[in-house]
Amino acid sequence: MTPGLAFVVRRGAWAAATLFVALAATFALVALTPDPNAALAGFAAAAGGGDAEAAMSAYEAARNLDEPVLDRFLGFVRGAVTLDLGRSLSSGEPVRSILVDRALVSLSYVVPAAVVSVAGGVLVGATTALRDSSLGDRLTGAAAYLGLSVPNFWLAALGGAYLAAALGAGGSFDPEAGLFASPNVQYLAIAAAVLATTMFAAQLRYTQAEMGAFADAEFVRLVRAKGGNTRRVARHVLRNAAPPLVSLFVTELLATLFVAVVVVESVLGIPGVGAALLEAVSARDLPMVMGVTLFVVAVGVFARFAQDVLRATLDPRL
Repeated sequence: MTPGLAFVVRRGAWAAATLFVALAATFALVALTPDPNAALAGFAAAAGGGDAEAAMSAYEAARNLDEPVLDRFLGFVRGAVTLDLGRSLSSGEPVRSILVDRALVSLSYVVPAAVVSVAGGVLVGATTALRDSSLGDRLTGAAAYLGLSVPNFWLAALGGAYLAAALGAGGSFDPEAGLFASPNVQYLAIAAAVLATTMFAAQLRYTQAEMGAFADAEFVRLVRAKGGNTRRVARHVLRNAAPPLVSLFVTELLATLFVAVVVVESVLGIPGVGAALLEAVSARDLPMVMGVTLFVVAVGVFARFAQDVLRATLDPRL
């Protein structure tokens, strides 16, 4: 086995183990903690003159809560291997079809935000890092810190208030109208802008810092001495700064998936993956919780795996 193939196999095994542990931890967190909705079912039955214990038992039986936890987890794992994630306990629809619909909504604004923020952050950061301009450095540094310090939920709330004023009190994201129908496009644009604010600031700051570290390097002075312009210098410097920048991009992407998407979709009422997770947790819809977790963790693990391979390609010393 070649060293490159061995590296990929090791990283792949680590990614698979990480995925399994994350799923097991999530399943245990939901399955081994009391379900408050069972108590609510018993209370409602007692308030109506019924048998609270029977109502709670019926609730648990309907959700397979009376089965051994290990059997339920192994059943989920077997289904996940064949992408059969079961049915949502809330809606009765297949979890896989719900995830596909919700993922399309989330990706429709996450992908544009990531592309714009990475391309713009690297371009602006590289330009300012290699120019001898203290004013430009201060301005870009201030812009980066401002973008990182402003909370996403506050920006999303401002965007929601703007849309409420523009569309009227009854305006909201309409899943039945189509993903790119009006006013859905406006909600997606606001969500993309909110995500891009933080991601662009992070890319700008780190690109400026990483490339600025090479500004006085010997190879940079050599390129300049040979008459190389700023674009040529930037190309050489970016080649050396690429590995840590790749790590930053993956880190920011994972942070977006785990935190920002949930916040933005909750505030703006966008029915994406983040909103689906909150709804499932609130309803104790275990199949839906596990389906969303599987999707998010799989994306994160695959992104980290791609990062490791890409970094090894960019930096053979790894």
